[in-house]
Amino acid sequence: MPLGSEKAALMGAAASASYDIELLVVAGGSGGGASTGCPSCQGGAGGGGAGGIRHEAAQEVDSGEDYVVIVGTGGGGGGGNYPGYTGGNSSFIGGSVSIIGTTGGGGGRPGPGGFSGGDGGSGGGDGRNSTGTGGSGNSGSFSPVEGYDGGNSAASGSGGSGGGGYTAVGVRSTTTTG
Repeated sequence: MPLGSEKAALMGAAASASYDIELLVVAGGSGGGASTGCPSCQGGAGGGGAGGIRHEAAQEVDSGEDYVVIVGTGGGGGGGNYPGYTGGNSSFIGGSVSIIGTTGGGGGRPGPGGFSGGDGGSGGGDGRNSTGTGGSGNSGSFSPVEGYDGGNSAASGSGGSGGGGYTAVGVRSTTTTG
């Protein structure tokens, strides 16, 4: 008997069945920026954006198909006076299903200076005292959106918040630090 024929014999000649499943694919979020080594910058880094989210309420899958699931990692925080690292993409692929491109959130940039937040599934927050803006969300251009824009920083105070995945735009901080 050829190798693999036992599996075929056990499965018989049964036709594959289709099922509707609820599917949630979430990419890794990004790390926030860092502002060490700059005494006037403490607390001024922007927050990392959430990973992009894709939701399918009734995704059809077939029992006879193989599916590959990739879960994106979260991004690490920035060191020194650098932005955080972006998160990894996540995906669900197989048969006629291809849900990919759920980009990780953009890294929050440190302040001061014109450091905008990074783009991603949800954008990273803007750095303190920056003339930049929060990063753009929904970089995969999905509908409905996979995430939202990062927030802008306060003129003086903490950095902007990262954008929310599937919820809302990041908001400007109203507290001041140092």
